[in-house]
Amino acid sequence: MRLNAVDRFEVRYSKDRALVVSSASFSEATLITEDMLVSCSTTPQPAGTRVSWVVNSADIEEGMLAHVFFAVKSWDKRGAASEISNVAEIFIE
Repeated sequence: MRLNAVDRFEVRYSKDRALVVSSASFSEATLITEDMLVSCSTTPQPAGTRVSWVVNSADIEEGMLAHVFFAVKSWDKRGAASEISNVAEIFIE
């Protein structure tokens, strides 16, 4: 077993950037679940593996017409959490 290998991770999104940039509020952002994904998986991959996600836009709140911010946080088998990732931003019209 590799020490500090990712056991699970969460990708969350919100119209409010402040929710996805702070560990204190990260859980308040909307969690992307497996059923919201078009052709990918939430299963952690080995370190260094490139992963792309396609999220079904119908699952993002209807009428959002705004900037949407996404971020990732991961945990190892001991429950130690990573820092929050760089924040990705998209605009939905």
